[in-house]
Amino acid sequence: MGIEYGTIEYKVMTVLVLAGQYPYKSLDLVTDNNNKRRESIRRLKELGYIDVKTVGEKKRIRLKMFARRKELYAKDLFEGADNCEPDIRCGGERKLERIDRIAEVVMMMMGAGVNVTPDTKPLPPATLQVGEDSEYLPYFITSIEARAALPIKEEKGKGARFHGSLISLGGLYNVYNMGEVMMEWVRPSEKTAVDFNSQYQLKVVPWGKDYSDWFGGSAIVLSRNLNYIVDFVKGNLKVRNGYGSIKNLVNINEYYSNTYYLPLSRKGQIMMNIMTKRKWHYYLVGMFYKDEYLASPDVKLSIACDAVKNGCYCLVFMDGDIGRLKRFTSVEIRKEDYGKFKVICYDFQEEVVRQLVPPGMDVVPYSFDDVIKGFYTVYSELELSQE
Repeated sequence: MGIEYGTIEYKVMTVLVLAGQYPYKSLDLVTDNNNKRRESIRRLKELGYIDVKTVGEKKRIRLKMFARRKELYAKDLFEGADNCEPDIRCGGERKLERIDRIAEVVMMMMGAGVNVTPDTKPLPPATLQVGEDSEYLPYFITSIEARAALPIKEEKGKGARFHGSLISLGGLYNVYNMGEVMMEWVRPSEKTAVDFNSQYQLKVVPWGKDYSDWFGGSAIVLSRNLNYIVDFVKGNLKVRNGYGSIKNLVNINEYYSNTYYLPLSRKGQIMMNIMTKRKWHYYLVGMFYKDEYLASPDVKLSIACDAVKNGCYCLVFMDGDIGRLKRFTSVEIRKEDYGKFKVICYDFQEEVVRQLVPPGMDVVPYSFDDVIKGFYTVYSELELSQE
């Protein structure tokens, strides 16, 4: 029995072949329908393709006898699937957790319409430029593939936490997956990832610099806990499990020009899809402000806002940029200036944003579904019509 492209079974099997395992608790990234999830996993188990077992300390999905059974389904997944060698060897819990996080990132990418399989993206080493009209775009390469693509300056530190990079018309983003816990970034290890990002831009997608709103030198941080936004903005750095020293920890905002915090969920997949599109930030802000109200470069140098209307400075936080949110909410507001600063955000972001804004700064939430619908409508009418 074959596996149909785009189905739950297809997505699960593709991620397993690429990553080696998948955390059972994260099946919500495939579909919100719990009944469909259970039925698809039951079907794959009955076909003898997968096992669901507690490996280490968590319930995980793994391939069953991949070498023997891959000829039954590999051709239905992607070209070259039968040549993949998923890492299914035993390892400590730390290694298992890293595989889980990479698998979740791959699933997030698939849900965001990003190419993840070897036949749909340029393979390392990176020797040729990828044109802005390439059918590869957008695509995702894992951190392992990144190291194979370009020589990274290891003297800047090993142990980088990034899980890979997303390359698109909207920007080049190093991707981090915190899962359910707060991730530690240790100086100077993450400079390894930053070095890769800058080299890849220069050698593979140099056209990015031609767009004023192309986001290079940027990162996407995925997490299931939005409350960590508060920790990021306030700089609450804590050592977990007694590892390392607080003096060696850094705030990830110090490394990237833009750091986008997205939920590890279907909403996050949609936000990520938006970020792969050319001029995405311009259209997102344009949902609320006409061009005449957009903040000038001089204004942005003094305050991290997107628009100024009727004397009110506004930040559109629907991009999840925690660095700009930190700078904007650090503004000291006099009582006579109350109401002259506001943050526009999605409804699901409202709670954490309100924990950060100072007195006198307004928070205006909007329905996620309504904004998303409006964005794709505007994008289709304006940007796609010009291509």
